[in-house]
Amino acid sequence: MNANILKHGLYAGAGTIAYLLLFYFIDPKMMLSPWVSWSSLIIYIVAMVKAAMVERDASGGAFPFREALRPAFGSYVIASLVYVAFNYVLYNYVDTNLVEIQREMMIEQSKVLAEKLGSEDMLEQMENISADDLRVGFRNSAVGFLWSLIGGFFLSAIIALFIKREA
Repeated sequence: MNANILKHGLYAGAGTIAYLLLFYFIDPKMMLSPWVSWSSLIIYIVAMVKAAMVERDASGGAFPFREALRPAFGSYVIASLVYVAFNYVLYNYVDTNLVEIQREMMIEQSKVLAEKLGSEDMLEQMENISADDLRVGFRNSAVGFLWSLIGGFFLSAIIALFIKREA
């Protein structure tokens, strides 16, 4: 792994943590909002593009798709590892009440959806979810990380399509 990939991955991971903590300190519910979570991908994308562009500029000549994919995806992997470690520590050591806040938010959202769909079963199922079902453990963190790599790869491929340079 080269220093460029590591640097941009760490920047993206640290930037994402800072972004999420900003909302956490305002109100933890804001940090758990899907809008905040999904919008943090912008930080990843900026770092991935920058890492690929640095590599392209250093290559001087042709920069095929495969070469462009490596720094973008590598940065994504590093950033995701940083984020998953942060998330694990936050939920398990810093604020163990986040799981209960998340559970309450899920129940509130399911009430709205159940009313729109007229589905009482869905609401009942959501109310039966316990905080233990939502715990952020090592295993589900690792599985979540691995699943995120699939989306990260596709995002990296899209970036590589735009960054590549043919001979």
